[in-house]
Amino acid sequence: MSTDPKNESDAPTPVEETSSPMPADLEAVLREAEEYAEGKPQNAKPKRAEAEEVVSVEERDELLGQVEQLKKELASAQVKVEQSHESALRARADLDNARRRFDREQKEATKYAAERTLKVLFPVIDDLDLTISNISPEADAQLAEGVRLVHRKFLQALESQGVKSFYPEGDAFDPTLHEALMEQPSAEHEPGTIVQVFQRGWSLNERLLRAAKVIIAKAP
Repeated sequence: MSTDPKNESDAPTPVEETSSPMPADLEAVLREAEEYAEGKPQNAKPKRAEAEEVVSVEERDELLGQVEQLKKELASAQVKVEQSHESALRARADLDNARRRFDREQKEATKYAAERTLKVLFPVIDDLDLTISNISPEADAQLAEGVRLVHRKFLQALESQGVKSFYPEGDAFDPTLHEALMEQPSAEHEPGTIVQVFQRGWSLNERLLRAAKVIIAKAP
């Protein structure tokens, strides 16, 4: 079979592909675009690194200054917190002390609530003491015994309420318990010894209610 020379000459001659080199920067851009499209930006730099690259020296110094200022403010805030905590502890301690003081005062008030009433009775005992000391031998024995009985019952009733009397004749003078009315020269007693008691002393639950009124001896 013969071929048509005309047709062979008229057929287009295939163009040979030419491979011109792609610029490196364009190739890198295309590669990065493909990676982003695939979701795998291998050559992408972290945002923080990019930020560090674009931060100038002045901006870095400003940021460092702000960090130092924040550190100072944080330290100052911590000091204030500690001071507030200490103030709260002191306030709580003061409150606890005030509560304990109030409770103690309440107990004291209850313990010594009868003090005024008892002091009103002391003169009655003083009169009985004086009456008994002045009973003469010629007095009615039954009447004298009745007075002594009333006297004893009075003392027992007071002692049942925590009240105690003391009659310090012959004891050494104690200014915290005794009230010296006068000094009396005496060769029989040491100076400072109580030689006579005018009024007995009284105490309530170990608390002095009335000092004993006494006469003390002095050197003749």
